[in-house]
Amino acid sequence: MKGLRKVTTQHAQQRGQVIIEMVLLLVLMIGLWGTFSKFAKQKKWFESLVSGPWQNMAGMIESGVWEPPQKAISKHPNNFNRVVSLKEQ
Repeated sequence: MKGLRKVTTQHAQQRGQVIIEMVLLLVLMIGLWGTFSKFAKQKKWFESLVSGPWQNMAGMIESGVWEPPQKAISKHPNNFNRVVSLKEQ
């Protein structure tokens, strides 16, 4: 029975070590994520991921052209000068 207890104690120690290592990895990952998110906020990466593509999409929604809304408004079909005369000259 003494040998059986020794194996059980070693197994319990290994489980404890695994738990401690997982907690340390968790703390490390949270720290890295916090540092990355702080850096990304300063560089405005998340903002550019959302607002950059949205500018072209807004132009397409408003005017039907894949450009920013300020440029796309001049290319909207309603701004073309279309004159049709049905009279014969």
